[in-house]
Amino acid sequence: MSVLIQDLVVAVRDDLALTPGIRLSTGYDNLTEAINEFPLVQVYPESGEVAHRSRTDRTTFGAVLRQEQMVLHVDVFAQQRFDMAHDMMAVIDVADAVRARLESHAETPPFGVTGVDTWRWTWTRVIFEYGDPRTQYVGIRFILSFTMHN
Repeated sequence: MSVLIQDLVVAVRDDLALTPGIRLSTGYDNLTEAINEFPLVQVYPESGEVAHRSRTDRTTFGAVLRQEQMVLHVDVFAQQRFDMAHDMMAVIDVADAVRARLESHAETPPFGVTGVDTWRWTWTRVIFEYGDPRTQYVGIRFILSFTMHN
């Protein structure tokens, strides 16, 4: 276990806080029950996959390395649901800003987290229901998948 979940979440959260237009970036340790600032970024772990230890699970010649994948969700809340045209404009603006920030990462290791070898990401538009009572927010979810070999 070379990469800690908390290290990866904090690195991504802190990096995305520098995205132009983002007002607040939170991680697993400071999520709230209410959303008061927009656009808001929430970064949290979603899943992981580790190859079982055997001679047939390795992805490299000679079974030298074992592969692990860690998936983080980056939920970007653009604004509270209001009007479809205004909602979509807000989503597109913040999506383009976050995409540009993610695309700017060419360094190794990604986000400065030692032990991460490669990463990729996808995104999808979302209408989030959040809080109590349930309130609708428009936004976009980025799914970041990190690969480590150990």
